[in-house]
Amino acid sequence: MSRASNEREAYNLLLNVEAGVNIGKLTPGMDLFVFTDNMVSERCFHSGRSWSRSMHALILKMHGLIMKGDAFVHFIWIAGEGMKNQGTDGLSQGDKRTRVMAVNNFLSHVPLDESAFERHLPLKDWLRDTLPGEEWVVLEEEGWYKTAYKNPEGKFIWAPAPCVAYICLEQMCEVCHIHPNCSHVFVCPAIVTINWRKQLAKQSDSM
Repeated sequence: MSRASNEREAYNLLLNVEAGVNIGKLTPGMDLFVFTDNMVSERCFHSGRSWSRSMHALILKMHGLIMKGDAFVHFIWIAGEGMKNQGTDGLSQGDKRTRVMAVNNFLSHVPLDESAFERHLPLKDWLRDTLPGEEWVVLEEEGWYKTAYKNPEGKFIWAPAPCVAYICLEQMCEVCHIHPNCSHVFVCPAIVTINWRKQLAKQSDSM
């Protein structure tokens, strides 16, 4: 995608947030979730800067609007196919009879609460068959805080939902620090990666 295209899409997002602030829809304390298939906009928003002067100006203005509206804005990248299935592309072209416009649940197209194992059922068995050894333990939420700390040489599979991946990763890092001889596999859909991917890269031997 060209730089000009990235800037145009970022500008469209800015206009929508600005409109929300001006007409009072973006009220103090509100959480606003902005889903976009433009990864550049997501990364620039969270870093607060861009090498492109024009993009940098847009990002600064966006943060200024958020401060003015006193709201919490979450920029989240989703795949373009997800936006097509949800109906955003069609709606922009005047299609008002399908997808979410036909009372299709919007949140079903942004599965922030579904782990990789929930989204693709065969994945759990495939991992167990592929990984060396037979002692691999798939950790549920309770196991993040209990099971993982009990075995100093354990082999664990961490598979959080994207919305809590950063919490799960923090616990995995703690276990790595306490039990350096443990082995870990971290599996998560590539959503909300801005909250956990960088830390995972620092902790991992390979990604």
